[in-house]
Amino acid sequence: MKHLLGYTIYGNVADIPGKGTAAERLRGAGADGIELLTGYQSIPEDAASVTEAVHLPYATDWYGVWSGRIIVGEDMPDDTVRHMFYGRSREGICDTILECISGASRLEPDYGVLHAGNANTDDLLVREQSDSDTDVLRALAEAVNDAVSRLGGEPPMRILFENLWWPGLRMTDASGYRILERELEFEDWGLCLDTGHLLVSLGGVRTEDEATDILLRTIDSYPGDMIDRIGAMHLHLNTSADFMRSYRKNGEVPAKREDRIFAAYDLIYGSDSHDPFTSYGVRDVVEAIRPETVTHEMKTGDPGRMMSDFICQRSLFG
Repeated sequence: MKHLLGYTIYGNVADIPGKGTAAERLRGAGADGIELLTGYQSIPEDAASVTEAVHLPYATDWYGVWSGRIIVGEDMPDDTVRHMFYGRSREGICDTILECISGASRLEPDYGVLHAGNANTDDLLVREQSDSDTDVLRALAEAVNDAVSRLGGEPPMRILFENLWWPGLRMTDASGYRILERELEFEDWGLCLDTGHLLVSLGGVRTEDEATDILLRTIDSYPGDMIDRIGAMHLHLNTSADFMRSYRKNGEVPAKREDRIFAAYDLIYGSDSHDPFTSYGVRDVVEAIRPETVTHEMKTGDPGRMMSDFICQRSLFG
């Protein structure tokens, strides 16, 4: 089993604490390399040299464009469109997903993770969600099928679909997996189970013991073929139940979609704090899946804090 550090193209591997090369610093902390969140720019050689897997870019409300709920004005810059919606049309969305897969595949990663959900920008600051999991997953499958068909029918790397707590793949049960199983037209795909996102989808917990208990009970409900499809885990802890249940947005909801995303950061980061597990009980969670890779997805922003959190959680696995 590989243990990777979740990292981002928007960071700098030179900031990883320690002595020696990036590879030596990672090995010293117990990491086999990084799972790199890619973007649309070129990847520096020092990051590429330690990348074992990739996390493909995410667009906040791509389904809004896909479904026709959002019409993107010509005055919006192309870069903003790509980051918020993947494209201005269904064709543009497919083109961008193709670009993401093709660009990241040059690193020859073990797999590429793709968020299998959509954050409706009309619903970001409310509890009720307008879109159905089924509709979002069918649309995503259609878009990825189109991109992969232009790559010869199979992707150049295995695509792992990751659960979110927005409409789409939640992995609270097997229903989302079954939709992907029916709708995807290529073979080389799997799942990435994000423990922090699953905890939010399940309503949140207050303690680490509660987290390991509810994760184990949920995983125990998965059918065997679904577990076999889980090639990687994003491992992190959220004990944010009290925050989630008490959160209230103060003031008016911004009219512009870009401003709504910024306004939702407190809710998103408060719910999904990316803290490390500190108890050996989490080994049972990982053992219940036995993925090929565990990516320790710690809070970004402060490289020193990120690495200390990684070392804390990684130490639980010997």
